[in-house]
Amino acid sequence: MELTKLSSLFFAAIILGMTVFEKRRLKTIITPFSLSAWPLVFIIMVVNFLLVKMGFYIVTPRAIMFLLANLLTIWIIGIIFSYIYNNDTIQSLNDIFLPYVKFEKILIVLSWVVNIVVFLKVKNLLAKYGGLSFLGDYKFEEMITRGPQAHLSQFGKVTFLLLSFIYPMADHKKTILLTLFGLIVMFFTLQVKYNLIGVLIMVFIYYNFTKPIKKQIYSILEFCLLAFIIMALFLMVLTIFWGTFTVSKQSVWLFLSKNLLSYFFASPIVLDNWLDHALVQPDWTLLLLFKNIINRIMGNPLIYSSFDYVDLNFSEVANDVFSNVGTSYGTYFIIGGWIFSLFMSAVISSMSYFIYSSTKKKPSPVNVFLCMTLLNIAFFSFFGQYYTFLSYYEMIVFYIITIKVMDIYNLFVFDFQKSLQLGKV
Repeated sequence: MELTKLSSLFFAAIILGMTVFEKRRLKTIITPFSLSAWPLVFIIMVVNFLLVKMGFYIVTPRAIMFLLANLLTIWIIGIIFSYIYNNDTIQSLNDIFLPYVKFEKILIVLSWVVNIVVFLKVKNLLAKYGGLSFLGDYKFEEMITRGPQAHLSQFGKVTFLLLSFIYPMADHKKTILLTLFGLIVMFFTLQVKYNLIGVLIMVFIYYNFTKPIKKQIYSILEFCLLAFIIMALFLMVLTIFWGTFTVSKQSVWLFLSKNLLSYFFASPIVLDNWLDHALVQPDWTLLLLFKNIINRIMGNPLIYSSFDYVDLNFSEVANDVFSNVGTSYGTYFIIGGWIFSLFMSAVISSMSYFIYSSTKKKPSPVNVFLCMTLLNIAFFSFFGQYYTFLSYYEMIVFYIITIKVMDIYNLFVFDFQKSLQLGKV
């Protein structure tokens, strides 16, 4: 146990040192490395110093050293990019989205179209399968995350983000807030937690990207507390819908606490089990999405599910508490072992820091969005990988199309107004 605690402290100290060095280079703590590393530092410290007293298993020194090797790879790539690119600082991102403020009414209407479509699907499912108690059932999640409403919900993420980005300059702030709340409820009904937390993280990063470091630290602490509260409310609402919630019922609070703690803290515990199973998943796992697309085009009915390939069976992380997530680095390990995991960390870090550096050098609506998306994925690396999920690619495509349509409209209006002015002359 002493070795475990020493390993945890060593891990935290090394990450702190690397963070300080990177901060001096980039003048910020919101980077792919920091967002990848610090959730793991927090989790490992909480598990090995607190949760073990509640019956949780430890994050082993072996798992800690494996994570440190991957994070060191990410950090080295980031430092290399900091020397290749000038460490530009952005004063504000608001000006970039100022040309899109005129579309706020259209974005509001489109958001409510998405909300209505998803809510009608939810209403039909609940009416057909037993009412509110069906919420939280794995069959409900399968049904609501497939079909037109699932794809449309990804467009809802785009309108949510754009409305959030233009909010400071918008004329109809109250209506936007109401619309954003409606979209949050819609994401909640999809049952997949990263749908909601993911877009909130992207908005959080957007509004803190240019802040001074001290304000970034306070904002990060506040957001972590908010995310914890959202997860707690999510689980509590489910028990209310199931008809099992009673304030005085100890089993309910035990269920809530165990599920909440396992969701946030289980992945590096599970990782140790995964480190005994290198090369057990196919080498094409990360290309699974593209195999499915090819199968669709060729008329092959075979569709691969990401959930069958990016993890292993459930592992016990405490007495009667189980989890099947083992960090993104663990996923790469069960596909190709140590070398492949470090290789993927280097590839993803290179892509992330390239977009990150490009955004700081010359921000545009598209590269700002891609930067927020990759930083969001970096943050969730403590939980799992998301490069095999269609939803992220759909969101990116919807966003780029939306931005380009608005750009074309703005260009057309500008040319039309210019021609009128020339006609007057």
